[in-house]
Amino acid sequence: MSYTGRVEYENGDFYDGALMNDLKHGKGVYVSNNYVFKGDFVEDNMSGQGYFKFFDGTTYVGSIVDNEMDGYGVFVSKNEYKYEGEWKAGVICGNGKKTYADGHVEQGMWRDERLNGKAIVNFTNGDIYDGVMKQDQYSSEGTYYHHNGAKYVGGWKNRKKNGYGEFDFSNGDKYEGMWNEDVMEGHGKMTYTDGLVAEGNYTRNLLDPQQGPNMLHCN
Repeated sequence: MSYTGRVEYENGDFYDGALMNDLKHGKGVYVSNNYVFKGDFVEDNMSGQGYFKFFDGTTYVGSIVDNEMDGYGVFVSKNEYKYEGEWKAGVICGNGKKTYADGHVEQGMWRDERLNGKAIVNFTNGDIYDGVMKQDQYSSEGTYYHHNGAKYVGGWKNRKKNGYGEFDFSNGDKYEGMWNEDVMEGHGKMTYTDGLVAEGNYTRNLLDPQQGPNMLHCN
């Protein structure tokens, strides 16, 4: 039997809304000591669509399953970020976009609150990363666009250039070759705008001088 009513709990929480067989079921409002929930209830649990407002200013609007954020929802953390996307059992998981208060935007696939998979990151200075991320780190293959016009396409490891990659400098120079820990390291070729080519083994961004001038030539 369905009816509406008010239920008060010993801890001070209370519920106003639809009831069935003395269980919260249907539309209702639940007020606790740290949040207010307004939305759907199924057999005493928050399930369906709803709105959370926490007393610290944080809000959530979206899908709820068994008292947890699950499915698509929009979460706004006071003075920190706004997340629009998928959740699983109360955790950010799936496709979504996080926009920080300073304008920094992270969009892509999330797992356990971190970017894992294809992602695009827009930085406040105009830089853009477009590629694979693992546990919030640039990983595998990706492209980094610098706001000054420079661009890197290639391998990454722990947010640093790693393995083979190509870097187009803002002045028109181009490096094609190996990287390690964000520096040119290993065999590579630097092509300058004046046509000079420096090819050989690089150590910490410098061509090994022991290779001699024969490694320098013009196209």
